[in-house]
Amino acid sequence: MREISIDHIVGNVHYTVGQDRAALGNDKLNLPPVLQRWIVLDVVSDPFSFTQEKINDIEAKYGPIKNKGLSTEGRILPRNTIIAYPPKNAYNPDPKAMFLYPFFPSAIALPCRPGEHVWVLFEILQPENQAMDAESERAYWLCSVVQEGHVDDVNHSHQARSDDVDFIISNNDIKNGEVRQGGASAKQRVEATKPQYHFKNGKYIGGERSLDVTFADLFISTSTSGPAGDEYEQILRTSEGSKNSVYESVPRFKKRPGDIALEGSNNSLIVLGRDRDGPLFEGSGKSAGTIDIVAGRGQTTMTGGNVIINDLGNQELAKDGSSLVPDEGNPDFKTDKSRIYVSQNTNVDDNFGISEYNEENLKIEDSDEGNPGIIIKSDKIRLIARSDLQIIVTNNVEEAEDDPKKFASITIKSNGDIVFKPSDMGYIKLGGDDADRGIVCSAFPVTKTNGGIEGGHLLTSMGGLFAGAAFATPECNQPIPTPGPTAGIFANKVLIK
Repeated sequence: MREISIDHIVGNVHYTVGQDRAALGNDKLNLPPVLQRWIVLDVVSDPFSFTQEKINDIEAKYGPIKNKGLSTEGRILPRNTIIAYPPKNAYNPDPKAMFLYPFFPSAIALPCRPGEHVWVLFEILQPENQAMDAESERAYWLCSVVQEGHVDDVNHSHQARSDDVDFIISNNDIKNGEVRQGGASAKQRVEATKPQYHFKNGKYIGGERSLDVTFADLFISTSTSGPAGDEYEQILRTSEGSKNSVYESVPRFKKRPGDIALEGSNNSLIVLGRDRDGPLFEGSGKSAGTIDIVAGRGQTTMTGGNVIINDLGNQELAKDGSSLVPDEGNPDFKTDKSRIYVSQNTNVDDNFGISEYNEENLKIEDSDEGNPGIIIKSDKIRLIARSDLQIIVTNNVEEAEDDPKKFASITIKSNGDIVFKPSDMGYIKLGGDDADRGIVCSAFPVTKTNGGIEGGHLLTSMGGLFAGAAFATPECNQPIPTPGPTAGIFANKVLIK
């Protein structure tokens, strides 16, 4: 072995370069695992509001914070720092809570909630015979621990349910409403083993609901905030991070192998994948790269999954075998609340259910091969521009795209004008694609003034006045006085070409 000093990089720290760690084995190195599983006690979303009083409150519940020096003497914790507690084992015989910095830079902030488990990395693996300044020891949380499918939840995962017999029996014995093992009917079996959506330290075993709390010895066993075995519940009821969270049922999205899916904890989703308007194995088999940005999925029982009320009184997605819904989490272009859909190739009108309207009323339709498309759908849509807002159609013929005479546009200008402009061979149609009436105008221009329209009077063939505008205001214009009934007036805000 040889010793390499890198004082000029990291100060008075020395690393020993020797045999490969994996080949040598942890038992010979006497080092803890590279990744450790810790329990989240709280989240520091705003370091400037994380006062000494809050630190004192946490220490009163869970004992001293080992490296609280990171938050004293003018130091500011990074955003998304967590306070976490380690398991009690050979590497942590006297466990203490610690501040854990986020592993990823602040530009990538992953979700993390009190009561969940996270993977933890230490910057320096300290041998037992070397002293260390624990007050400033740094460690990092990587991400939440992925749990079994009947436990893992994008909103909140409670690890202690992983080995509950009730969940396991439900998942193993029930499929398509039939029992695969045993002689009881599916309904009887489900009732006898109905899973408990609990937040205890331990696990429920069997239909009698007896609780095995041996799990309490592994985590937060020093807590004095409640009865033994209820520490997780206390975290969820009292932590600041939990109070700043919304616990709800979020349907699980099943992605295709080539997709990148980013799910938020509260029913928001971005998928970089292919054109898809329904089940996982249906839809486009062609090259159709698509970005789907959606919030508020699962608005029907078919795509929303089954919802239960857990032991804390919150809604939660049911995850036991007897509650599974095949179409849970699938895209639903009709009922999902809000969506921006950007696709290289899709059937826009067919997918969003407006093809019949467009074909009959506007004489436009999807091509047989599909089209590139961008679709925005929600209850209320606002486009807000600080300058001009413009919608331009350049025609879909390549040679026409550079010819402005072929363009049609709607422009809302910063001076307040709204301009509808057809192409040189196009028309502005009001009321429908079959509009065929012309607008009769005066033979001379009117005058734009004071936010309204003024113009000379119009005469009948007998010389009588029948229309005009004496003066204008932004609200209305006034007709030219006539001896008889009031004459007609020009439209106050519309100019016709």
